[in-house]
Amino acid sequence: MAQGNLEGAERLLIRTAAEFPPDPRLSNFLGVVSVQLGKADEAERNFRQAVELAPAFAGALLNLGRFYQEALTENPAYLDRALETYNQLLKVEPQNMEANYQKAFLLQMKGEHSESNRYLTRLPAEHLMSPQALALICANSAALGETDRMTAACSALVQHSELIEEDVLPTLSTLVQAKQTTVGIELMEKLASQGRLSQSGLEQLSTLYLEKGDFPRSKLILDQLAPGHPNLPALLVRLAWVDFKAGEFEGALGYLAHARDLTPENDRLHAFFGVTCIELGLGAEAMKSFELALSLNPENPFYNYLMATSVLHWREATEAIPYFEKFIALSPDDPKGAAGLGRAHFLNKEYEKARLDFESVVDQPETAAEANFYLGAIDRMEQKLEDSEEHLTQALTLAPDNVDAMAELAWIYTRNRDFEKARQLLDRALELDPEHYQANFNLLTFYSRTRDERYEEQKEYFEKVKEKKWQAYSDSLRSIQAVPHYVFPDFQLEFNRNQ
Repeated sequence: MAQGNLEGAERLLIRTAAEFPPDPRLSNFLGVVSVQLGKADEAERNFRQAVELAPAFAGALLNLGRFYQEALTENPAYLDRALETYNQLLKVEPQNMEANYQKAFLLQMKGEHSESNRYLTRLPAEHLMSPQALALICANSAALGETDRMTAACSALVQHSELIEEDVLPTLSTLVQAKQTTVGIELMEKLASQGRLSQSGLEQLSTLYLEKGDFPRSKLILDQLAPGHPNLPALLVRLAWVDFKAGEFEGALGYLAHARDLTPENDRLHAFFGVTCIELGLGAEAMKSFELALSLNPENPFYNYLMATSVLHWREATEAIPYFEKFIALSPDDPKGAAGLGRAHFLNKEYEKARLDFESVVDQPETAAEANFYLGAIDRMEQKLEDSEEHLTQALTLAPDNVDAMAELAWIYTRNRDFEKARQLLDRALELDPEHYQANFNLLTFYSRTRDERYEEQKEYFEKVKEKKWQAYSDSLRSIQAVPHYVFPDFQLEFNRNQ
């Protein structure tokens, strides 16, 4: 093994194990060799065999615990196995320093911060001042709201000469969740200033600035990583996400166009491109992208849902139905599917089918407001005005700013000559959305019924709303050419739209 001949070491250990009675030392050593050979299943089996042969064998327990920790990214379930392994060791050696620290580390990852601190207190005082322990104290204190202790630990970390990014990275998610992103940035910037952040670490720092809302700084860090980046498509997606979060959707399309040129078989890129097109109101381009994503991954429920909702908005409702049905087949427990199918049936004037769809999800918290709205709309068209009022009132109780429900309910109040309630709802609806089509039409109806002198003025305004709505629809059908956003020091994005 010292000569680097791992296969030779493995053969010798296997032969020795076959010739002699079971020995935990052999199993443990074979586990170490298996890890270095990348044979994960054999490594776990060997370490576990060593522990079964000698339940108090500290070396084998530590190796098994480390194995589970290092494999967490491949199998998150290993977190609990690692904790069980360290528990077994601590029953035999309660003061084992590594087992106490590693258990504290894993409990922090699991969100059990008070319990994590309890195991940290078992460490000797000098070890509590190590960067690894200070990082855990900082994260646990942030999560527990112990600001003074967090600040003290952070200050000690920043000044620690042995601080490395591996000490900080595992605590960043806890700091973000505790709304202490600035603390994470301070620690990572200290490492960056010393040239001790890897490419991955700098990308994490960019993500922290993104979380904080500092989009220019987040983007600048990523731009500086571009020369020689080993995975340029991944970097372009990160840059696109920064622009997307900043509301710079045209810039995001440029980065995504470049990434798609480099990896045209990446279905997620096509889906992201489509979602960005939706933000720009480019319906035709969005649907093209979703079709590409589905051609590469037809069984992805999210892509089917995206395509269904886009088709529902920009094409005939009947064309959306197969996509919603596919989504339901792939994700039968997600109520969004039945609600979407209900919208498609409603717009296709299949009201009884729509009613059945919405009744199936009206009790689901995620879809209750929408289902009540559409059930109210169906009742209104069937002249069941009392039932309609009940559903629409419930929709507004669940979603007080639902302008669609306000407009529908105002129509019922107008029909029932309850003009005061109708006017209050219409005023509120148009305050939230001054160009809402149905609310403006219902206000026109309201003025007609009440012989209001503002009828002509509202009629003129409603015509402008109709015209603008049609123009928006026409614009959505435009094709575009997104010119790739190449990442060079002095780049310029071109984004051309062709009628």
